[in-house]
Amino acid sequence: MKQANEVVDRVGRGRGSRGPGMMGRVGRGRGIRIMGMGAALVLALSMAVQAQPGDFRDEPGGPGGPGGPGDHGGVGMGFNPHMMRELHLSPDQERKLKEDRLAAQKKKIQLHSEKAMLELDLKNILSTYPVKKADAMKLAEKIADVEKRMTLQKVENMTQLLGSLTAEQHAKLMDLQEEFIEKRKAWKEEMQNDRKNFRKGRDGKDDKGGNE
Repeated sequence: MKQANEVVDRVGRGRGSRGPGMMGRVGRGRGIRIMGMGAALVLALSMAVQAQPGDFRDEPGGPGGPGGPGDHGGVGMGFNPHMMRELHLSPDQERKLKEDRLAAQKKKIQLHSEKAMLELDLKNILSTYPVKKADAMKLAEKIADVEKRMTLQKVENMTQLLGSLTAEQHAKLMDLQEEFIEKRKAWKEEMQNDRKNFRKGRDGKDDKGGNE
């Protein structure tokens, strides 16, 4: 029930998986916006189905790319294409990972489309007066269930990826990940310092200009 309440609150405030919410935008053109979002979803799905698999190492959706077994949205670990190339995978391993990647992409499209459709229905309920709480909560429960299945799917993708490696490749991948995390941390700190220095310089110029 707590998850359902959180889903209703998030979708109502426009934090669903597809664009701003319906709350606060009720009025003329609401039906058009709903149909437009549905049409955009259908177009995106058709484009995804027509896309060719390609090289699993370098494209989005591969083990190191966004949407693939290495992309977990906060779950588990993420591996970029460079890490995978460093493992010197065998042809059989590459073929297996490519097959897993295609299956993972299909499942991801299915889950995201299911969630998006449910969120459209929920937004419609929340934007229609009087709001039917029972119907909204039922949809919220379904959305929470889809989100749970998404998390399980991400973990399954990761275990498939790691399970296809040898012990030596697994150990090397863990080392590469640690190196990547340290480099990313240093890069973020450098970016933050650059922004701070930029603000100081800008504020200093503003103060100087105001005193002239």
